[in-house]
Amino acid sequence: MHPISGQKTRESTPNGNGHITVNPLTDARWQQLVSRTPTDLFHSSRWMKVVAGSFELKFGGCVIEREGQAVAGVAWSDLDDIFGRRRVTLPFSDYSDLIADNVEDRTALLEAGRSGGAPWLVRSHDTQLDGEVTCDGQRQFVHHIIDVMPEIEDLSASLSSMARRNTRKAEKNGIEIFEAANKDQLRSWVDLHRNLRREKYHLLAQPFSFFETIWDEFIAPGDGFLLLAALNGQIIAGTVYVASGNTCYYKFNASSSDGLHLRPNNALMWQGMLRAKERGFEHVDLGRTSVSQPGLAEFKASYGGVASSMIEYRFVPPGYVQPESEIQTCSVISQLTSLLTDPQVPDCVNEQASNLLYRYFA
Repeated sequence: MHPISGQKTRESTPNGNGHITVNPLTDARWQQLVSRTPTDLFHSSRWMKVVAGSFELKFGGCVIEREGQAVAGVAWSDLDDIFGRRRVTLPFSDYSDLIADNVEDRTALLEAGRSGGAPWLVRSHDTQLDGEVTCDGQRQFVHHIIDVMPEIEDLSASLSSMARRNTRKAEKNGIEIFEAANKDQLRSWVDLHRNLRREKYHLLAQPFSFFETIWDEFIAPGDGFLLLAALNGQIIAGTVYVASGNTCYYKFNASSSDGLHLRPNNALMWQGMLRAKERGFEHVDLGRTSVSQPGLAEFKASYGGVASSMIEYRFVPPGYVQPESEIQTCSVISQLTSLLTDPQVPDCVNEQASNLLYRYFA
């Protein structure tokens, strides 16, 4: 049965017109699908485990089987909280494409996702999804990926002249780049991250427990690293990298506003590329960027990031009307966030607000 609607799911058929519900964290069919199909970090059960454990979420989804083999699938999380009922593919993830190599399977997966009886949010590189099933809203993003397989000299040559100049400037300014060795250094970076979110964007940050789980699941076993930039021993910037398959993901970055003129983020980007290459990865995934952030997109492109389009689709069931109470809740939470990110609010209160509220921002 679907977690939201309670409707029975059709059985898989040889021609792929049906699907089988699965738990992507534990079901062998999902593991089989992602192991034999080119996918990404966000399709992995490890990433879903981090999100599920950090925010008390449950994951579901479906696969299409033929001749005993999973050939297509989609994962999602069904949410029912203060913001109402909704389905998200996937929460707290840059993107999560439907895994399908033909229109028939993709249409079947779209039908399965829309059958939950609630609005469904899908973050996908497939810019034609709304051509196959009518969507009810879109948001545009840009996604950048750097190929780090060329020789270092060629990588350096692929940088813009300004990127090379600012990277050299960071070195001349005495910026030291190193990998975090313990959770105390992780905590120092999280404090930077929280201050950045608060001061620049007036948003709550992810809880420390979320980053601690990423450390335990990825960084401690060697499948990622926290790259830090310091001046005279003081951490002024850092980037969290998470590895999956042949790709190293530039997942979170934060810096002190007081140190930006020293160009620590330029040094972090270049050193992250070099470390990814040294570890044998083929690509550095720079994640999604809103079209409303052209400066960030330009920064990513200046280091050789190749851009592609990504769209966040919203599918709404026929006849669905958002309850007025949910609209009011969105307004109240927005106002509450503004209050809790005010500079006069103590850090401890701001942090506790993140612990309580961030899980609802999926």
